[in-house]
Amino acid sequence: MIIVLEGADGVGKTYLAKELCKILGAKYIHAGYKFKDKQFTYHTAIIHEALAYVRKYNKPVIIDRWWISESVYSEVYRMGTNWPLMGRYMDRILHKVGGVYIFCLHDGSLDDYCKRFNELKFTRYEMYKDTRDVANIYEGLWKGTYTTGFNTYANQISEHGGFCKRFNCLKYSINKEGKDIPSFCHQIITRMEKPSILFSDNFTGDLLNSDILFVGDELCNIKKGKLSWPFHKYSDSGLFMTQWLHDHNMTEQRIAWVNIYEKNGKENILSWLVNHTTNRKVICLGDRALTTFKRFYPRIDCYPVIHPSAAAKFPFNRDTFNNQLECAILFTRKGK
Repeated sequence: MIIVLEGADGVGKTYLAKELCKILGAKYIHAGYKFKDKQFTYHTAIIHEALAYVRKYNKPVIIDRWWISESVYSEVYRMGTNWPLMGRYMDRILHKVGGVYIFCLHDGSLDDYCKRFNELKFTRYEMYKDTRDVANIYEGLWKGTYTTGFNTYANQISEHGGFCKRFNCLKYSINKEGKDIPSFCHQIITRMEKPSILFSDNFTGDLLNSDILFVGDELCNIKKGKLSWPFHKYSDSGLFMTQWLHDHNMTEQRIAWVNIYEKNGKENILSWLVNHTTNRKVICLGDRALTTFKRFYPRIDCYPVIHPSAAAKFPFNRDTFNNQLECAILFTRKGK
């Protein structure tokens, strides 16, 4: 159970976090703006820490600010982030664990918020003196009314209806939900999805609600005793695939990822197949993944696509990659 709190300064995130920790017995992690040149690594480490705690103690974790904060604050104060697609990678992990986003939004008008924030600045330290634009963007991301020239994952979600359309997202205001935190906790729990293959890192995405499974052939890297997730690299084939999905407006809720050669690869594929007897699409990335998949699951239909690393390195392969992947996914949509 992982709960991510997002919102502008001064909207009650700290109060909500403390109350949730009391009621749920949760661990609290605050993710500030650290390691500015290594944001992707930093945010990955945060979710690794949270997942390790859930696995060990079977208790919730509250993350105060995560990738959405990087997207919003960088847009307002730093002319955009160097990791515009980072949210897609992180979203896959939150879907894996059945986590929830909570948007802590201001009450009343934007002018009312600014007035209260100016009063708050005299009672405690605040890094930013003017957060009007931050609050405005958060509200727009929630409602789906915010559009900008910054082509980030968060803004793409806004352009497709906003976070309010997603089942694993809730809105919180200190003057409404804040008056009855126990009832709000119940709302949070009802929005939690069943964790998917919690104790294996060789799977990301939503086990139950996805309809597309990407099967890769790589062995995941191990750093500091931690196995990296499939295609979880902000470079090379991982970034190439993620950029393709972003350019084609694919929602992360539809997708799951696994490497067939990694530990638990075949078992995790079987778990996904068992939970998807209809409206499913298995897409094998590369000949090795395809050959191995057909050997272990000869009766299961799958669609071959050249490996994204071949398309990323050699431009003459990209038309083939694009056509193969588009045909496979369009066929899935047609059948839904």
